[in-house]
Amino acid sequence: TYTLGDRTLKNGLYGADIDMLVPYLTRNFYIKESSLNKRNGYYLYDTNVEKAIRHFQKDAGLTEDGTVNSTTLSKLKYWDVEKTTIEIGIREITIGTSGYDIDELIKMLTNAGYAPDPTKLKKNGSHYEFTEDVKTAVKMFQAYNGISPTGNVDSKTINKLKSVNR
Repeated sequence: TYTLGDRTLKNGLYGADIDMLVPYLTRNFYIKESSLNKRNGYYLYDTNVEKAIRHFQKDAGLTEDGTVNSTTLSKLKYWDVEKTTIEIGIREITIGTSGYDIDELIKMLTNAGYAPDPTKLKKNGSHYEFTEDVKTAVKMFQAYNGISPTGNVDSKTINKLKSVNR
């Protein structure tokens, strides 16, 4: 029966207000729908949601306490998605996608020894773009790491990149 803004939201809560919060997090690329859990038919404010809120609070320059009070809520409602530091794996990556996640992908590929040709890298604003050349670097990484070389940045590829980048 709660409406978004009626109470401070934190880990362990669920209800209509959490259901109203979730679209703000998903459309701004702070959480994937598949990472959400439900309790009694409502989305649950669990550690996944708390992590997404902390990430947003960091991007917004707020105290990273993982709770949604009126300040966090008002910033989230009017958030410019261009300011989101999108973590790799949150969204589907296709040719032309740019953002923080693509910057991270290129950094991880480079650290793993599969750097895209630096002369062919393109930027969209301050972030790198996923181009055919970056896709080729992903394919090379996949082929040499026992992953089907599709060039798609899937969870298996991301996990392997992360394990090589430790």
